[in-house]
Amino acid sequence: MNNPYKPPVADMDETGNLVSVNKIWWKIVLFVFVPLEVWGEYESFAVNEYDQSLIWRVVSLLIYLVFYVALVGLAFDKKILNPMFWISFFPVIILNDIGELYLVFSVFDEELMATIITIAVIFPILIIPWYAVYKYYRVLKFNR
Repeated sequence: MNNPYKPPVADMDETGNLVSVNKIWWKIVLFVFVPLEVWGEYESFAVNEYDQSLIWRVVSLLIYLVFYVALVGLAFDKKILNPMFWISFFPVIILNDIGELYLVFSVFDEELMATIITIAVIFPILIIPWYAVYKYYRVLKFNR
């Protein structure tokens, strides 16, 4: 007979320190974005078709390397740096991407409709890194 005055014991796994996100989705994003990033950075440094300065290309490379640190943290449940760093980095990656778009569109003299269509195609792709950095900040903030 069980003692009614004894508190119940719950057999729980030690998942208190793990990050809780949909890891499969972020692994897919990581393994799709990394080859595209390597290819894009190679094109940026080897071809430089948009005539960007070397400093801009290096800074952009460093910003995206930091983004991939956040993406690895999301995909593999790693706690890297603190949430304040990631919320501070969030506007940096947004401004970098907007600056890249501005530099690309300032080189080409396309019609307004072609520019709008290009932005409509590119913008959903740009939201993924922004959301990943924000999501990583939220996950780290609430899983301390």
